[in-house]
Amino acid sequence: MTNKGSNKPQVGKPRPGQKLISFSATAREITHLPMLYTWGYQSRDLEELQAIVMNHGIKRVIDVRRKPWSKYQPDFRKERLSQFSWYEHYEILGNEHKELPWLKGDHWHTGVKAVANLLKQHPVLLMCLERNPDHCHRKEVAAAIFHEVKCQIEHLGFVRPVEQMNLL
Repeated sequence: MTNKGSNKPQVGKPRPGQKLISFSATAREITHLPMLYTWGYQSRDLEELQAIVMNHGIKRVIDVRRKPWSKYQPDFRKERLSQFSWYEHYEILGNEHKELPWLKGDHWHTGVKAVANLLKQHPVLLMCLERNPDHCHRKEVAAAIFHEVKCQIEHLGFVRPVEQMNLL
């Protein structure tokens, strides 16, 4: 955005529907922020999850499904995933029927704080079914964790066309 007759950017005047953001961290500070990953297992396999855990140095995979069960992908049932030391199920971070009443509950905030504390120690991955983070509650869980502990968030395995990105 520029002033009329000038190439200088306007400061403090967003376009309609655009939000202003303020972030004062340096590039060095950003690289030292903890890493929070999210991933949806839809149409994927357990080997891919294991590779992600290994390649990204993830020490804890937090399953944020309310009911950790899969009819079509039995490898993503809690019984199977519990065999791995990095797996943990946080039922209190699960959603119900795509509604968001859980966002305000004390139990939910306790779960968010617990994951934030884990994130201070090592990289964490939030896992749910939906491949697209825009269609999954894990995106809101990640945002709430970000408010507890500043971190970098990366949604693994989903590439969004540039024209669909909400950059602000």
